[in-house]
Amino acid sequence: MTQPLFLNYCKWNSLTGGTGNFLVGTAAATDNAGAHDIPQNCSAINGKLYRYYAQSADGSQTELGRGTYSSGTPQLARTQVIANSDGTTTPVNFLTVPIVDLFPTPPVSMETVPAFPSGTYMVFCNTTAPPGWTKDFSFNDRALKITTGTVTAGGSNFYSAVMAQTVVGSDTPTASKMFSHGHTVPSEAAAGSGPIGDFMQADGTGSPGAIGTSFAGGSNAHNHTILMDMAYLSMILAVKN
Repeated sequence: MTQPLFLNYCKWNSLTGGTGNFLVGTAAATDNAGAHDIPQNCSAINGKLYRYYAQSADGSQTELGRGTYSSGTPQLARTQVIANSDGTTTPVNFLTVPIVDLFPTPPVSMETVPAFPSGTYMVFCNTTAPPGWTKDFSFNDRALKITTGTVTAGGSNFYSAVMAQTVVGSDTPTASKMFSHGHTVPSEAAAGSGPIGDFMQADGTGSPGAIGTSFAGGSNAHNHTILMDMAYLSMILAVKN
């Protein structure tokens, strides 16, 4: 299984001692630092310079340096010796084959892919953008909308104006806005015996007349109270430099 290029996952037994390149042998035995693996299984890149630490099995000979990895015949060239058990900066003459740790500086994934590519937009709870970001002034006084489609901007009413409303818009009632309904006429009026007006009598005598209910109401516009003063937290929009 391929291991990530991280610390001493790349720890192997060299096939060669002396002062030459470290030829890659088998992975070093598992110890209290966990399991280990060889460079070709740790995403090591051909021709790349890595830190390394080599030591003899008894720990008497050690060497810290930077080495160039070759994947053809897997090996690590001792390109630069930083320190060793001899107190010099030249390759140690290992009397026995050493164990070699390969260290990423930094891991490959961090070297090749930035955390946030240039042009990335993000919201921050800061008045000013953090280092490496520039505050964007293109959009102001707007709410955020989550979408599964294309990112767009829209709307014509600004956030503060919408949230400042205290009533809905006024409306004047008309007959067309009312529920369809009727009014009941008293039975004695319909028979001509009541005081509502002149009606035809049951025997066909009398004079017909109009009948209706009295008018009431003023037909004035009205509205309804609405509470929109929602609590909020202001954020800024910034773009990665």
